[in-house]
Amino acid sequence: MVIDGVFDKLCSGPCVDGFGRFLESKIPKCLCFLEPLCGYYTPRYLKIDYWPIGLLSLVLKIAILIYFILSLGLTDEWVYNETPMGTINAFGYGDFLEGSDWRQDMESRDVTATTYCNNESHAFMESPFFNYTTPECEFIVPTQLVQKDKGQVQIITQFLENTFVGWPCSNDVNNERDRCSASGGKLIEMAFGEACLCITTRTIYPIGVDKMTVSFEHTFQFPNDSVQRYGLQDYAGSSSLTASEAASHAGVSTAVPSTIEFPTGRAPVAIAPGSSVKLHVEDWMEAAGVSLDTINELAGQDEMGRMNAYPYPGSAGADDGARQPLLRMTGAVISIFVKYTNGDPAWTERKDVAATVTAERQMLPWAGPGSQRIHIKYPTGAAGNETFEYVDRYAQGIVFKFEPTGRVWIFNWTYLINRLVLGAVLLGLAATVTDFVAFMCLPGGHSAVLNAHRFETVTRKQGYAELGMRTVLSALDFKSFDPDNNKSIEAEDIVRVLASVSFADSADPSVKMDAEKAHALALAILRDQVISGADNQGANDNFSFIDYMGTQDNGSIPFPDFIKRVRLPTGPEAPSADEIAKCQKAFEEGRRADGPLAQMRRAKTASVALQRASSRKGSRKGAPGLTAASSSYTTSVEDVPAIPVAVVSDDNVRVDVASRM
Repeated sequence: MVIDGVFDKLCSGPCVDGFGRFLESKIPKCLCFLEPLCGYYTPRYLKIDYWPIGLLSLVLKIAILIYFILSLGLTDEWVYNETPMGTINAFGYGDFLEGSDWRQDMESRDVTATTYCNNESHAFMESPFFNYTTPECEFIVPTQLVQKDKGQVQIITQFLENTFVGWPCSNDVNNERDRCSASGGKLIEMAFGEACLCITTRTIYPIGVDKMTVSFEHTFQFPNDSVQRYGLQDYAGSSSLTASEAASHAGVSTAVPSTIEFPTGRAPVAIAPGSSVKLHVEDWMEAAGVSLDTINELAGQDEMGRMNAYPYPGSAGADDGARQPLLRMTGAVISIFVKYTNGDPAWTERKDVAATVTAERQMLPWAGPGSQRIHIKYPTGAAGNETFEYVDRYAQGIVFKFEPTGRVWIFNWTYLINRLVLGAVLLGLAATVTDFVAFMCLPGGHSAVLNAHRFETVTRKQGYAELGMRTVLSALDFKSFDPDNNKSIEAEDIVRVLASVSFADSADPSVKMDAEKAHALALAILRDQVISGADNQGANDNFSFIDYMGTQDNGSIPFPDFIKRVRLPTGPEAPSADEIAKCQKAFEEGRRADGPLAQMRRAKTASVALQRASSRKGSRKGAPGLTAASSSYTTSVEDVPAIPVAVVSDDNVRVDVASRM
């Protein structure tokens, strides 16, 4: 019982909002903390009735909307897409197996008939230090021609081989001087000690490079954040697994087939899942639209001024321009793109991903691994008289770089909603631009006027002054609603005022003011604004001045809070004692029933009564008719002091009331 009593005390009656009005939800007082959840808050808008601004806003919104729709449609941004993280394992080799293309080429090749071997037209001087003499063809074990690095494989196609032989000039036991001369080397005798140095230069083309194989395997997956956000855990694939192997693999969902495409019109090469993607070097070059015998225009011209004579001297159709080297000599960078796709964007889920492989030559003058030193004999002997021999091979070649690319499409509702939200944000840009033009750029003071309506400066003193003046004016209005001076407005008081309103001239005959409508309006006013009345709405259909103030636009704080907070100023701004005494006297006079303010109010009430009475039919001959027609009002002025009042009725009859006015 005690608990029930406490609950009734805390929760009896509905909750009110910050301005003292009952909430539509009628939640109990003990649940008032839920009040923010019972309503919806929305900003107020300022409409600028100026057609150029309206047109600007409309044009901007249409333009942004068209851009957004086109961007979604043309770029397929309505579907989430991601470039997979591809992992590529590539390698190069010369296949020694029986029947392989490389082995058959080695077994059947006639070096003397190979156009690039011992062909003077391939000689090229890039600079005195890089002087490529007539190339010599040599067989070099394929593993020495392959260099593997992160994301790339290099196949050497040419060596600039410089052999350095050193010995004491006074102790040439091996006839190095004669050997140097016979090989066409350059002999250098050092100025210090007795050291002699022979430098011999050769250009070497490794034979059979064209038929060497470049092969790779590739897998793909997605970043962890994309997997978690858009559910891509089932999107991962590999080219090295067959379909059955991928189905039983925990981390792979699909076996990826690959297709190598050629720009030359050659039929694409399809690679089934479970097999390596591989081609010969010459085929990869064809996929890039070039060959090892393509002239490299970026490498400059021969320093010795020699002319081109490709493919060999005296051949028909030879280019007789300034000599430039071939890609076999300069090397090249071939980018191999592995493009993943699961088809066109769609609403359905597509986990079957395929790879399209293409090649493209990068425009560089020279490419390759660079210098490699091979010591045949390490230096021995005293400083300045060492005996040594080593070979420096400066290699050029084809650098195959592998780059995973492409996009995989996944329809996701979250992503689509985010794109639509982005479109709404872009539409907000139209409002920003329009606001700038409207409030900053309109001539003739137009923007200044609009700014005055947009921004409002608020201070505590100004707010208190405005709310105080509104209280004074509301007090005067409240008295006009309270003719019986009972400090409360009832429904009949409001109905009496509404009775003076006519809708006879309204275009819609159904819109009219009658007693029922007036009563309904009165209850709508009273029952929504009761603050100091009964707890249950409708039990007491009247309200006090505090309730009346709730119907006004009171600014930032409720009227009761304003009354609690307003105080007489203290300190230097405090009013004088004389002013305080005068105001106290004025307040007491205003409260007395026989005070000047009350007398003026009763006089006004009597005047209104007389005017109404004089307008009735059959009452056009003075005071007797007035008394008979307005008996309900004459009784309310019996106690009015004798104040002369002149009243002109509706029929222009002057009535002097002096005895009980």
